[in-house]
Amino acid sequence: MLSISNVGAQQAGSYYDKDGYYARMGDRDNSWYGKLKEDLKLTDTLEKQDFDRLINERKERAGFDLCFSAPKSVSIAMCMNDQTRQDMLEAHNKAVEAILAQIEQKEIGARVTSNKETAHIKTGNMICGRFNHYVSRASDPQLHTHCVILNKTKYNGKYYAVDNQSIYENKILYGQLYRNTLAREVMQKGYAVTTTDHEKGFFELAGISQKSMEHFSNRRAEIVQKLKEWDANSAQSAEKAALLTRQAKEHRDIGKLMESWKETLIELAESQLEKASEPILPTQEQFKAEFDKAINHISHRYFAVKEQFFKKAVLAFGVGLGMKEEEFRDLFRQEIGKEILHLGKRHNKKDPDEYYCTTKNYELEQEIFQEVAQGKNQVEGIAFPKAKEFLDKIAVAEDGTALLSRQQREAVLFTASNKDRYCAIQGLAGTGKTHMLNYARQVFEAEGYEVKGACFTGKAAEGLQKDAHIPSKTIHSFLNQLEKEAGNRNPEEDYTKKQEWKLDGLKPGGKREVWIVDEASMVGNATLRPLMLAAKAKDAKVVFIGDKQQLLPVAVGNSFTNFIERHRIETVKIDDIIRQKKDGKETELLKSVKEAVLGDVYKSLKIIDKDIQVIEKRKDRMKAIVKEFTVLPQEERNKTVILTADNRDRKTLNDGVRRELKKMGQLLPGQFFQVVDGRGHTLNREFSVDDKIIFLQNDNNLGVRNGQVGFIKEMREDMLSVDSNGTTLDIDMNQYNKIDHGYAMTTHKAQGITEDRAIINLDSAQKQLNSRNSYYVDISRARHEVKLFTDDREKMETQISDFANRLTSDDFLIPKNTGPARSKNNIKEFCRETLRRMNQEITQLRANRKLEAGTKEFAKGQRRDSNSQPRGPYIGL
Repeated sequence: MLSISNVGAQQAGSYYDKDGYYARMGDRDNSWYGKLKEDLKLTDTLEKQDFDRLINERKERAGFDLCFSAPKSVSIAMCMNDQTRQDMLEAHNKAVEAILAQIEQKEIGARVTSNKETAHIKTGNMICGRFNHYVSRASDPQLHTHCVILNKTKYNGKYYAVDNQSIYENKILYGQLYRNTLAREVMQKGYAVTTTDHEKGFFELAGISQKSMEHFSNRRAEIVQKLKEWDANSAQSAEKAALLTRQAKEHRDIGKLMESWKETLIELAESQLEKASEPILPTQEQFKAEFDKAINHISHRYFAVKEQFFKKAVLAFGVGLGMKEEEFRDLFRQEIGKEILHLGKRHNKKDPDEYYCTTKNYELEQEIFQEVAQGKNQVEGIAFPKAKEFLDKIAVAEDGTALLSRQQREAVLFTASNKDRYCAIQGLAGTGKTHMLNYARQVFEAEGYEVKGACFTGKAAEGLQKDAHIPSKTIHSFLNQLEKEAGNRNPEEDYTKKQEWKLDGLKPGGKREVWIVDEASMVGNATLRPLMLAAKAKDAKVVFIGDKQQLLPVAVGNSFTNFIERHRIETVKIDDIIRQKKDGKETELLKSVKEAVLGDVYKSLKIIDKDIQVIEKRKDRMKAIVKEFTVLPQEERNKTVILTADNRDRKTLNDGVRRELKKMGQLLPGQFFQVVDGRGHTLNREFSVDDKIIFLQNDNNLGVRNGQVGFIKEMREDMLSVDSNGTTLDIDMNQYNKIDHGYAMTTHKAQGITEDRAIINLDSAQKQLNSRNSYYVDISRARHEVKLFTDDREKMETQISDFANRLTSDDFLIPKNTGPARSKNNIKEFCRETLRRMNQEITQLRANRKLEAGTKEFAKGQRRDSNSQPRGPYIGL
């Protein structure tokens, strides 16, 4: 692995001194590297007086340390005998030197000012002191090299400080290149390697037992223990844990340590490594196989990425073959126009980079767009006057009060009368979408339709079934049922993990069907496409309902948002928020929610300013949030949710709440159970009577949904009696143990819930998790009150100022002759798509101008001529 840190003169000088007490193991223990070596009149061997002189030229920012650490098995092999020690040292040193050469050539530069303009200039020269170390801080064998790049580079005869930002940005790539090069070097010497983690790109030597690696990983065990205490697993957390668990190395002689390690290996029955007489050379077929695995991995997670991203993934998968950059590049170029499509640059964005996607993902997206277009005027619909007449009867209370808002009424009538197979409802959080769907269901059922719900989450399915009385399943369960209906069920297949469905043989049933797809904004393309194929086969009408400003799909695709923003689909919009209204009037919280989603996020924060606390230290902030929650009366706590972006914080907050409630005597000591968390990890959790819990997996037999919460009312050995939504559930922990504490939950898990009060933790250190989408979801969960805690308001405001987005093909002006050309139909579709994009902006302007006319036509129950263009993007605004 590779770690990078800035160092001062005093710290950097210690690298030379640290090895003073070690016996030298080779000629290259301490050496100079870099093109400035001759310019500075330095020899290959690093002398202490030269290093001290150069490192002290800059006291504060003397340089930066790149630490290359070999895999544990390589360090162990170094202890076995003289031959393996020499082989491992040579392989490691060559790998380090190869990466330093790339860094010097590609990354080293300076900020040069000329004519009052400053630019980054690639200088391609540096001076670096290399220090080989062989022992971890826990006195285990650990081969690693500190490469101290001094803060000086030369341009036009003048020395400058090094502008090293790009090295930090490319740290993961260079760490991967080091591992790949090291793997190739040891294979060249006849040692076999095995990949231990394809996604992260780790390998170990074949023949070194796991038992030995664990025995000699005391330092790693310290870090892992600290991460367990934090319930964290990020790279940043690991680096922090390494610093906190750092201990001074014992000043012991390397010869004595080596003898001790050899004796331990004998006790562990570790045999000597086998070494082939010839280099182990991977084949081109093996490279291609790993390349394909990496591309498939990317295609399940991203639509469009830069070449650099492809490179990282492919090199990680190819680490066990020692794949080089050149081999990746050759394969990548060969697959352009085949497995990989060149999308080009993003249009209308200040982004100079070129993007690529897999041809599979591009074609899948185009098939979805084509299916939407082909679904125009393909279903019968309900005559507008008929739908209106029935709705007028059921949507009025006995005292004459309207039970639906104007927008809700228009959404029901639009949904009923629209003749397209696919239509959409874009509804903001808290606008009463589910309430409206209850009336839409009744209108459809009165005309003989069968209404079914297919929801992204089990929690949404539960709400749709309970509040709108629409029989509902998760989309995956819905597709599983359709596959069974088609006669293609495989009894041996695990239906909880299905990603593809065989739907051949589906036919229309006895009744006409309407499918309500709730939380459609979170549905990825790989799930959406089979759902649309099934709808076409069943001749069903599909109503997508969601909120494009809430959380984005985790999977590839952003079709719901694309449908709406690109006017591919007839849409009705509901933006009259009622959740935060009090006595029919706007509250301050409602104003804040509106600004968060429709207006100015800074105004949104200003409105709730008195409810925002800035507490810099995480520990103190966690305590403050716990106190804010636990001082509430129990009845109020039960109507309050704590929201945070990160799982580590969720765990900390749940543990903190339980400790405080125990101190207050409101939770008694409980019983420990083994549970399985959302990532499949087995953990020990204590549960007590009155504990709030959350279910993490759907279970139809128990009647629980992922994200559903409840309160433990009784515990009998391995049985929990849980009150959830007014229903008592008996949970056998031997049969179902996918639960956790539910006082705090992540924003992603909370989408779709509503409570009286929300307490929000927004940490600026988690900038990748912070967006305007997440902020909007957080504050819109509460009916009456929010309390927001952050460490840095200024950073937080910047991070939540913009909505996050998923890239689609519409974000690119795809270069000519680069689209998939597998058939004449594809070529024709590519031409049509190009023309459509050219007219897109004009179409949008025309649509906006005709919006008012379209609204009036709709109110009269009239439809535009199907051939008129363009159709308005929103009806009933």
